[in-house]
Amino acid sequence: MGLPVARIVEAIREGRLQPKKRPEVFGYHGIVVELAALEGLQEQQMAAAAFARLIGLRDYAAFTTQIEAGHIPATQVKSVKTARLQWMMSDAEIAAFRQRFVTPTMIAEEMGLHRNTIFAVFSAASVTPFRPDGLDAGPIYLRNESMPAIADYLAKR
Repeated sequence: MGLPVARIVEAIREGRLQPKKRPEVFGYHGIVVELAALEGLQEQQMAAAAFARLIGLRDYAAFTTQIEAGHIPATQVKSVKTARLQWMMSDAEIAAFRQRFVTPTMIAEEMGLHRNTIFAVFSAASVTPFRPDGLDAGPIYLRNESMPAIADYLAKR
């Protein structure tokens, strides 16, 4: 389920999780917990692909490239349903992304501006998308570079 063992042990010590022992299995391997009980220990997570769509990004491969390069926080976990590895983003990782980056969709939601206006403001202020080492992730901008341009535009309106 992608949970660190330390979190499970902590929950057992705090009494939030009840371990059981499989008698036919010797040693620590026989200690088990119910999967349903573990779900309550998980942070809320969203698939990185779903988050990318939510913030207006359509090229998930480019978004994944930024994750794999370490620029966007995410955690790779094995899907319980498909048993395949997938990138997930916890609430904390999403908050970290939103603190560092913006997309035109995010700005439109936060400021009520039209996408074309946002792109025009960026063009006039020479604000360019985040492209570390030339990696293209689509219209992702550093918040500390782009929001001052938006604030200047709004102040002049």
